Amino acid sequence: MKSFVLFLLICVFSVGGYADWKIDFSRRQQDMVELEKQKQVYEQEEKSVLDMVTDRQAPMQDLVIINTEKGFYPDRIQVKRDQRYRVHVVNVNQDKKNLSFMLDAFSEHHGTYFGEQIVFEIEPRKEGLFDFQCPETKAKGKFVVFTSDEAIESPLESVPIRRPASR
Repeated sequence: MKSFVLFLLICVFSVGGYADWKIDFSRRQQDMVELEKQKQVYEQEEKSVLDMVTDRQAPMQDLVIINTEKGFYPDRIQVKRDQRYRVHVVNVNQDKKNLSFMLDAFSEHHGTYFGEQIVFEIEPRKEGLFDFQCPETKAKGKFVVFTSDEAIESPLESVPIRRPASR
């Protein structure tokens, strides 16, 4: 039995020496060349896009909206069209600690919790008046979007101004 096992081992190892084990990497090499070309094209596109973005836009500006017991502060915010803004919404309403913030025109709907801030980014594409609101407290505010070449007061002319009931 030992001699038979020894004979099998010798046969297996001796045949392994004669076997020609070759691995064909030619297809893999073609894939690697294609991936390298795609990587170079992507890097060129990334640089050109980055250059366009930095030339076209000013740095992102931060806006803060505070939800208080008396409503939003500020309740009217003026922003330029095609400018990027980072909006911070903070709930400091002690009466109602879980409130909503809805800015439908920009598809922004968030739950705001007492003392915490919600952060999102917007980039207005059209001029006009856009409402934001808190449905629980019925507080409302407005985003006034204007172009950079028009006066700041021109979109506000269409906003009705409330007069006191008596003088």
